[in-house]
Amino acid sequence: MNSNFLFDKKICPHCRGKLKRIVKNEYVGKEATVMSTPLDMYEFKNFYYCDFCKQEYSLTELSERRKNK
Repeated sequence: MNSNFLFDKKICPHCRGKLKRIVKNEYVGKEATVMSTPLDMYEFKNFYYCDFCKQEYSLTELSERRKNK
């Protein structure tokens, strides 16, 4: 397995097209900080999207598919 998987260009396992990285942020809630001021907390998730076959993959899915190859 290639050790540079995180940095390599991502290829769609279905159609072999180039994948684009998409960052989604989800609101988690408010959390107190050091100064007890509540801040809005967000969780950021990276996904990869194929324009050709309209599929969306997470990095975990891509690595599992690559491992099972």
